[in-house]
Amino acid sequence: MRKLALVIALALSSPSALSQQWTDDETRAGMKKVDQTRFTSSGKPLTLFFMASLNLDCSPSEDYQFELTKEPEHGTVDFVPDFANPSYAKDNPRAKCNDKKVEGHLLRYQSNGGYTGMDSFTVLEVFPQGWARETTFHMNVRPIKSKGCAADAIEVPVPSPHPTPRMR
Repeated sequence: MRKLALVIALALSSPSALSQQWTDDETRAGMKKVDQTRFTSSGKPLTLFFMASLNLDCSPSEDYQFELTKEPEHGTVDFVPDFANPSYAKDNPRAKCNDKKVEGHLLRYQSNGGYTGMDSFTVLEVFPQGWARETTFHMNVRPIKSKGCAADAIEVPVPSPHPTPRMR
């Protein structure tokens, strides 16, 4: 338990300490690991979620930290300062904050233009309540379909310039 307290204290005091590997004991004691798969179009920015940690009075927590611990190979990740509504669960004491725009960051991913295939990156969040979440995003980057793609795939008969009169 002393080791876990030291790890959390280091993580809260130094952003570079955030990227260390968690042991199984630390994971059971409050380090959550999450994998998410998302789909996106090549070269288009995708907002993945709004990141914030709030105090009980809905003000931003000063001890909340986040870091990109594994960069994508085929794109970029940005943490964009923004105001948005949080989405705390109904049983969370901070659920009353859900109807207020609060300060936080949007997590955005954008693949390199023209790239298609899989990409991944990892974000680590350390919360002042004493737990952390490490989320690995697996991005399935798809080609952009042109607007006329569906019509191009269907063969449409071309009318003749002078229709032949029908015989009765």
